[in-house]
Amino acid sequence: MNEIDYVSGLNACRDLLLNETREIQKIYVQQNKKNPLIGEIIRIGKSKQIQIQFVPFPKMEKLSCDEHHQGVVLEVSRKKYKSVKEILDLARQRGEPPLILILDRVQDPRNLGAVLRSALAAGVHGVVIPRQGAVSVNATVARVAEGALENLALARVPNIISEINYLEQQKVKVIATLPGTAHFYYEVDLKGPLAFVIGGEEEGIASEILERCHERVALPMQAGINSLNLSVVAGVILFEALRQRRSVF
Repeated sequence: MNEIDYVSGLNACRDLLLNETREIQKIYVQQNKKNPLIGEIIRIGKSKQIQIQFVPFPKMEKLSCDEHHQGVVLEVSRKKYKSVKEILDLARQRGEPPLILILDRVQDPRNLGAVLRSALAAGVHGVVIPRQGAVSVNATVARVAEGALENLALARVPNIISEINYLEQQKVKVIATLPGTAHFYYEVDLKGPLAFVIGGEEEGIASEILERCHERVALPMQAGINSLNLSVVAGVILFEALRQRRSVF
């Protein structure tokens, strides 16, 4: 029997139905919930002959584990993770220098979802997350990412240091984002094969991972502000990488 997962939220569910990146087994719709997007989701589901079940609000809450399900939950096959090698292969197939994001110890699913959305928009080829010590990919992540989870390669690895060592062997420069560092992100060449490391909300990047990074960069900030939300940091540095790369490729 295939493992199943649940995806909630109007935009995330609509995108998944249209793109079919995962097998959709059933559509749950909240009874008496009215919204034009819900009607569109029902029409798409019927056209694809997917079973649709109308359920009361308490059942929706139980299925999604998220109060922001917006009246729709999809029962789908579990997302297939990629290896870091497969992410590098994807970049080479596109004829582009790899751009990878490594997240260490992120705890908030909303932050993870927001980061994935920015990563896809900035042309990141894949995101690496640890199997232990971080939030899992759940319905909240999928909803906040608004479809990015389905269209972005994701590697869930047992050991980030081992993956950084592998990236180093593949000539990929690994840069850590660290508040208070002397070098600012826009002063660094971001056009070649590159992986950014961003730490979690509470503890940041683990010291043993930080030691393996080739370079450290920071965002300039006014006095009195020591750090920013990690999704903001990811957006700023990734779009600077995109800007630099567009000037060349």
